[in-house]
Amino acid sequence: MDKHTDPLSREELAQLTTAYLQKPQGDDKRHWRSALRRLVAELKEQLQSTEQGRRSRAYRNSGEDLERTGCILKALLDCAATDLELKVFYYPASKGEERQIKRMDYRLAGQLVLRLSHYGPHFRPFFGGSYTQDDLIFSLDLLQLLLPRYARFCLEGALALGEKKHEKVKEEKIRNVATGSVGVMAQSLLAAKGYAHHLSSEQKSEVLQVRLSERQRAEFRLPYSSFVQKAGHLLPTLDMLENLLRESPFPVGVGYIRQISWGNTQHRELSYHEGDNNPTIQGHQLETFKRLEELFQPNPMSYLRYLPRYTKEQLDQLAGQTLPGLEQSVESRSYRGVPTIAYSQQGECFLRVTEDSIRLRSWYGWRIIMSYDPRSYRFMHSKQQVLPLPPFEWLQEMIPRLANFALERARLPISPLQQDIQHRRHVQQELKRIIPPMMEAAGEKYALELPDSWADYPARLHVYVNTRRAITLHISYTQADGIAERVEQALQLARSTMAKAPMAFQLHYSESDKTIWTEP
Repeated sequence: MDKHTDPLSREELAQLTTAYLQKPQGDDKRHWRSALRRLVAELKEQLQSTEQGRRSRAYRNSGEDLERTGCILKALLDCAATDLELKVFYYPASKGEERQIKRMDYRLAGQLVLRLSHYGPHFRPFFGGSYTQDDLIFSLDLLQLLLPRYARFCLEGALALGEKKHEKVKEEKIRNVATGSVGVMAQSLLAAKGYAHHLSSEQKSEVLQVRLSERQRAEFRLPYSSFVQKAGHLLPTLDMLENLLRESPFPVGVGYIRQISWGNTQHRELSYHEGDNNPTIQGHQLETFKRLEELFQPNPMSYLRYLPRYTKEQLDQLAGQTLPGLEQSVESRSYRGVPTIAYSQQGECFLRVTEDSIRLRSWYGWRIIMSYDPRSYRFMHSKQQVLPLPPFEWLQEMIPRLANFALERARLPISPLQQDIQHRRHVQQELKRIIPPMMEAAGEKYALELPDSWADYPARLHVYVNTRRAITLHISYTQADGIAERVEQALQLARSTMAKAPMAFQLHYSESDKTIWTEP
């Protein structure tokens, strides 16, 4: 006899906790469903092939299906269900008619553990789930194998669930005891060196963050079961991280990188985000608006109504026209296929025409100068910032005049703010030109981010270490001299520290730290 179908002994029945068989929820329900899937997969391998397997058509409550279900239930009356108490319920029948089975209830130690029903769901275990005729589990061959094993399945599942709960309680006790101990240990070790720290709890460990500088912090995971052994490695590791940050030419990060497009460079040209609040740029915008208003003299009534957007056909027509002295291209298309047309002169893009706006490039970034929406331009016109969108027929004559206007604005004296922006853009371009070929030549797996940001160290170079870790160098837009040598030096220092550190760590850089620190 198969050991799985042997009757349960008195000792085994005594071990059964019927509370685990009463409408489990959450993790308990997932435990039972996972166990049932494993059992069905095992029985399926035994069957190899069966006529009563999964049906190709969807289940319908037809007479044929109900007749088949009734035949299965009737056949199962003779199937031995070891240790299970069976109670059969029948439909009412007239005198002389054969009674049809309505449902079959199986109980273990007085607890309902399984119901086989004429109407769907046909297979109803105590932990829930809807199983119809289309499920592999509701086939005669498989049920004849499953029912003799079902009592032992319940016993083994209950014992495993009890062990899980015992381990969970044990871990909870360890965590409750260790949480205070880790805090005391961290306070005593770090206070002597003047480190501020922050502790947070997880299921099996404490997360310890240590402030190394105003913008850099280290992170350690201290398992409750072994934090005492790791405590001796904490200060030596912090000393090595201090040396790394002191010698590295850039702020360094070490940790997990998710959703990185390796091998790519993401570049967004730097613009000035605080333009509306900067007097220099406000003055430049006002002069630009007045000059454009003089050039194109918009109809005042245009500010009071919606103007038609440009259609896809109109923009496709414009993209096919050649304007003397200007280069034009379709820069992108919307999901509806409407193009954005870009115009360049002297090698630099200065104008973009979209279906609902015209954008002009200035030294502080791209700016909408003409728009179709009065909700936008009525307010912006009051601030003297935007003009209404001109009729499409005017564009071919207006674009060359806008090109001359862009050249005219480019000849104006350069302000200190403009010099700063141009310098940072130049560094952006140098980073884009130097770093990718350098990393590819060294065989590194990398990703370079050059965002439109005025942070102190906005550029990020991610270098792959292994499947779990990566090094991130934070680079500024203020200096590109010797960038290749400095990147190589920082990577060597980071790799050396990772190899020699006696304790696993993560290293984070942030220019806006909101962590609540425990001061020494």
